[in-house]
Amino acid sequence: MCGTSYRPNQYVVTGIDERTEESTFVCIKNMLVTGVENTVHFIVQHCTNIGFVPHFHAYQIAELIPAMYSVLMFDELQHFLPLSIIHSCERTPARYISTRYNIYNY
Repeated sequence: MCGTSYRPNQYVVTGIDERTEESTFVCIKNMLVTGVENTVHFIVQHCTNIGFVPHFHAYQIAELIPAMYSVLMFDELQHFLPLSIIHSCERTPARYISTRYNIYNY
């Protein structure tokens, strides 16, 4: 899509939480291509945005417990470029998403 390759375990931005004004992220678990027009559907797992961590210049995220899944169409993404997880060198399971570019369309 748009010259971009998507793989499982990449993250995408789906919008902004109106309550916290932070980005909302989902993890791509699988992709389905359906129909004659090759419509792409993403099977995603929802995450919670813990907040921005200035030390890593990234958002700390965690998976929801219990896990929550949904199906999204490509048009429902806030930004089409996928994001990858970074980990700290500490022995914690913390995961961070560094956007590295402007993800909002003002």
